Amino acid sequence: MGFSVSWIAVRTDRLDELFAQLGAEATSETDECFESDLAGVQLPDGWYLLQGRGCDHPMISEASLSRTSTLGETVACSIEEHVMFSSAEYWQNGTRSWSITHAAENGMFDLATTGFPPNVYDTIKVDLVAAQHAKGGEDADVDMIFDIPLQVARSLCGYRHDEPPDWRELPVVFSSIRPAKKPWWKPCTRPFRFSRYIRRQPGE
Repeated sequence: MGFSVSWIAVRTDRLDELFAQLGAEATSETDECFESDLAGVQLPDGWYLLQGRGCDHPMISEASLSRTSTLGETVACSIEEHVMFSSAEYWQNGTRSWSITHAAENGMFDLATTGFPPNVYDTIKVDLVAAQHAKGGEDADVDMIFDIPLQVARSLCGYRHDEPPDWRELPVVFSSIRPAKKPWWKPCTRPFRFSRYIRRQPGE
């Protein structure tokens, strides 16, 4: 089926304020596989992770990230594997510092950036663009460029949705947060042949 998720990692110890901003409340139920609408867990180095179902989850709206990032630096990702869309962005003090977006419907090598991504971006981009060419470039059956935003995000907070760490404690389910007024991510505007693209398997 493929992942369709959104997640944020916030480097803060003001968790009560974070949850209040999102209109979310922790429950006693655990969710190791992030199958609920929203679940969260403490990551190393002071990051707190919240992951929700759907690539357009309300917590990654601009208004929400602007508020969240006043509590601490914030990394946000949106993943829609059905159309091989991925994005990562970094916010601090209410302002987006940079973003990286890949949309395969615009071409296998599509990659858009704003601001100034961290230095690791250049290394990751060079490696994965080379890997894409080695697989067949535009005609390949795998999309390595999809991984670029996700690897940059992981380099900052240590998390990637399809390679979760060994949890020190299990993620807990949160009550649903306020619905978004409208999603920021728009589906494909033209037919997309999903069969052309497959996810890269570990070790490839």
